[in-house]
Amino acid sequence: MSAEQSDVTETRLLIFGLSRDVTVQEVQALLGRCKLAAVELLVQPGLDEAVGVVHLPSNRTQAWRLSDQLNQRSLRGRRLHSWVPVMAWA
Repeated sequence: MSAEQSDVTETRLLIFGLSRDVTVQEVQALLGRCKLAAVELLVQPGLDEAVGVVHLPSNRTQAWRLSDQLNQRSLRGRRLHSWVPVMAWA
């Protein structure tokens, strides 16, 4: 992360219900206007699913709207669930 980026507060959006072999590109395609956001995929050994962490600019309202939209979607036949953490991410 560059020095310029470290000064910017970001909001994270968590996406649950992803298959463990999902790609970053597939998740970004779900994000609409935010499709250029950075996405991390977290896969726990032995689990059937992954969690997506989407790094968004500091606009929490936009993140909540996106979360509402994702909660109505599915990917590869799996229902998605998402939320925006209230507490700061350490």
